[in-house]
Amino acid sequence: NANINLKDSSTVPLSNKFNMINELSGKFISERLLRKKEIGTDLGVYVYFVSYDERFYRFTFTFYNNGSVIKIYKISFDDSLNSEIEESLRLYSN
Repeated sequence: NANINLKDSSTVPLSNKFNMINELSGKFISERLLRKKEIGTDLGVYVYFVSYDERFYRFTFTFYNNGSVIKIYKISFDDSLNSEIEESLRLYSN
């Protein structure tokens, strides 16, 4: 992505975190779209559940459409899925 400079001060820590996930969490197993939200055709946010051998994570991707091309605007991830898990369990309770 032309918007992501691999030597940028905000990109280096993100790259290091990706490397850490690969080292600490084991083999990648799968990903599943949890939810998506679009604001017209300008902005889209996609949240994924990603599982590895040892752990699972939530990845959030924000895409921006400038009218001629869609680019990644922001990427974040964490292992705090408590609210998503609790909400999904409520859907199945009687």
